[in-house]
Formats: sequence, C-alpha cells, structure tokens
Amino acid sequence: MKTKVFFFAVAAAVLTSCSSDEVSDNESNVINLSAQVSGTTRATATEELQNTQFVAGKTIHVDVFETGQTTPYTNGDYTTTDGAGGMSGNLVYPASKQNIDIEAYYPSTVTYSATTFTVSATQQTAAQYQGCDLMYAKLQNQPKKDEHQLTFSHALSKVIVNLSAGNGVSASDITSKVTAVTLNGSKLTANINKGVVSSASGSTSSIDVTGSNVLSNVGIIVPQTITSGTAFISVTYGGQTYTYSLSSDKVFAAGKQYTYTLTLNAGGISLKSQTITDWVSETGGSGTITI
Repeated sequence: MKTKVFFFAVAAAVLTSCSSDEVSDNESNVINLSAQVSGTTRATATEELQNTQFVAGKTIHVDVFETGQTTPYTNGDYTTTDGAGGMSGNLVYPASKQNIDIEAYYPSTVTYSATTFTVSATQQTAAQYQGCDLMYAKLQNQPKKDEHQLTFSHALSKVIVNLSAGNGVSASDITSKVTAVTLNGSKLTANINKGVVSSASGSTSSIDVTGSNVLSNVGIIVPQTITSGTAFISVTYGGQTYTYSLSSDKVFAAGKQYTYTLTLNAGGISLKSQTITDWVSETGGSGTITI
C-alpha cells in the first residue's frame, strides 16, 4: 500500500510540474509593450493633453506582422495602465518564432489599413481633444524579448490659443465675458497611410476649442496650408465676435505645436506672439487685428 501511495504522489507531482511549465510558456509568449510620446516637451499640469505620455485608461490598437509580411498575423487592443508608459494586452508571438514588426495606433479606431481620420468639430474637453490626437508607432524586425517600447509620434497639428489681458481688460473680464474660441478655415479629414498624413480633404469647417479656462484653449487640426486672409481664430467676447486673420499662407505641419497669444485691449485684439514647437519653442511671427 505504501508503494502505491508513493507512486501516485510522484505522478501528481509530475502532472503539477507539466501544468506549471505550460502556464510559464504561455506567459512568455505574450508580447509586452510600453509606450511613450515623442518630443521633449516638459511634463506640466496639462499632461491630460498627452504631451509626453498617454493618460491611463486609453485604448491603443496594435497590429503585429511576421517580419517581411504585409498582413498582420494577429491584432488587438492594448490599454494604458498608469500614465507612465505601462500597457496591458495579450497578443502573442508567432508560432513560427520569426521576428516581428509592430504597428500601433491611437485612437484605437485606426488600424494599419485605415485610409482616413477625421477630427471633431467640437474639442472643448480633454476627452474630445484626446480623441482627435492621432498618433502612431512602428517597430521592425523585433526579436522575442521582455518588453518592446513604442515611441508614438503625433500625426496631426496642435494649436494653442492663449488670451491675455491688455489695456482696459482684466483677466477676470476674459474669463467672464469670453464665451467661444474657434479655429476656422481648416479641412477636418486627413488622408493617411499607416498613420502618416498625405493630405487634407473635405470642406473647410470651424473647430470649437473653447476650454473650461478660456485663458488657454487647445485644439487639433489636420496638417495643411491655410491661405492668407483666412479668419483663422475667432473670439466671442461680450456677445461680439472678433477674428484674427492670417497675413500670409500658413503651413501647419504634422507633429508641430503652434501657439497664438492674443492680447485683448479695450480698443482691439492684438496677436502678441506666435510660437511653433515640436509638441520647444521657436520664434514664429506677429500681427494685429482691430475691432
């Protein structure tokens, strides 16, 4: 009897060992990913705008190819977990043990085969803005390893409209009397190839970027050239709408951030300064408008 008991104990141990090995092998086959956003913009209180990192809880679509292939062997969504690069997902390496190419897109409605992406005409909240911030990341010929770090690039253009108090106007006047800030004259649809924008299409439209703090308003537009004379920025103050018009053709490039600072005076609005950044400030231009 003791011999039989010993035999069964050994058998149970063998079975337990096999089961443990299978779980370990399965876990090691999962493709682990982390994410960062390209650019050298210092982290600020506005990180909800995803300047350097994704906020937690965002869904990113991932397509995985055997290196050299043009059709993914697997695809699915990963979720950002901590706002510091962590991502969770369960796609696995190919059974062939070949190296892999990884293509990832945010928002997750975009895949490697998507040909267009349209920004919203309403970007008043952080969530609405985030949903327009098309980003992509690609890695090629990757061996099996503990983690692959994806560096995402902004595919569209970011515009910031700051409002500052001038003669006869206070900051409290701006926060209480400005009811709308819009970006005008841009096409809302981007024609894309694997996340890269080739052109803008569709009719021009206005984008409402009125922030909860109207002193600083942020929106995403499709990269394109907006022509001279376009009333690019509109500010509604005290029930009256005032505009800033472009004095020359303006090229908005992918991955660039354009900051316009409008000073509100009792006798008009002036463009105090304009900067162009890589989502790091460079000198832009200046101009004025009269009410």
